[in-house]
Amino acid sequence: MEDLCTGEELTGTVTKLKTFGATLDLGAGMQGSLHVRHLGEGHVEKASDFMAVGDTLQVRVFRIRKGEVDVALADSAAFQKRLFSDFAIGEQLQGTVVGVSKVGVFLDVGAVNAALLAPENVLDFSMSALPELFKKGQTLVVKVAAIAPMQLEARHVNTSIVGRSQHSARTAAAGAEGGLRKMEDLCTGEEFTGTVTKVSKAGATLDMGTEGTGFLHCNKLGKGIVVKASDFISVGDTFQVRVLRVYQGQVDVALGDFAAFKKRSISDFAIGEEIQGTVVGTSKGAVFVDIGAMTDAILPSGNILDFDASTQALPDLFKQGQELAVKVAVKSPQRLEVSMK
Repeated sequence: MEDLCTGEELTGTVTKLKTFGATLDLGAGMQGSLHVRHLGEGHVEKASDFMAVGDTLQVRVFRIRKGEVDVALADSAAFQKRLFSDFAIGEQLQGTVVGVSKVGVFLDVGAVNAALLAPENVLDFSMSALPELFKKGQTLVVKVAAIAPMQLEARHVNTSIVGRSQHSARTAAAGAEGGLRKMEDLCTGEEFTGTVTKVSKAGATLDMGTEGTGFLHCNKLGKGIVVKASDFISVGDTFQVRVLRVYQGQVDVALGDFAAFKKRSISDFAIGEEIQGTVVGTSKGAVFVDIGAMTDAILPSGNILDFDASTQALPDLFKQGQELAVKVAVKSPQRLEVSMK
């Protein structure tokens, strides 16, 4: 089930009728649940008025919940909206609040299913205040933070929240204080002009006009072996740099023509895309795979077939140079996660 994507089309056979819908055999041991509201027949009181056991239906995946695949008829109005795969990381959207829970805020952003605005992605968030800050029908400006087969995750943008004057005032004040780009919003490969503010033996600290500072390591200068960064860099120098990663509160950058940036950007990959990769490293909980992206993809232990952490160790199973067949599971501005399942 974890391989299914929202909007994916399947053929289902009705195996059981209920008052409010039907259970479908979707093949490969999967069951689907088709609710009467997803029949496209207006108000339906009994599913049996429109379906019978043994009927074959073309359906599309709506969501996965509690181990069951919720589906709708393939021509349902919901699927006239954008699929998750049609969105781009960092894309700015206007969304309408359709629900609030402990998990976060659910937004209609014109997608097949509601986007999730997680608590950590809400400006000025406190758990006790979440239901007070967001009400159904409220309009928010957000940007796409992460895309997975069954989930679109949004991040609250530092602009206004329409209809909530107290919170709007706070966000407007934050913008007035400088409106610096947050580090978590930066995308691998994104280009900036950086000014050197400090030079150390290992590299230079840059002011890039973003939250936090950039660090340009001497091995990212394209000058071969560099013993001292000061041989090539001085305070006040200006460089065109691009984001490699955000690590421990610092933006690691490289010169704009660095070799890594000749590879595919994270945004160029599609969820579910199958790729041949090469192992470049392992840790206790993940394998790092070169799949031709600007940054190495992460293969978490939970995405490895038949892996048992209690009896197996990743470094024993995966060696540098080993080739793997993987597919893209999750992508965010600075991270690609892959799966072998």
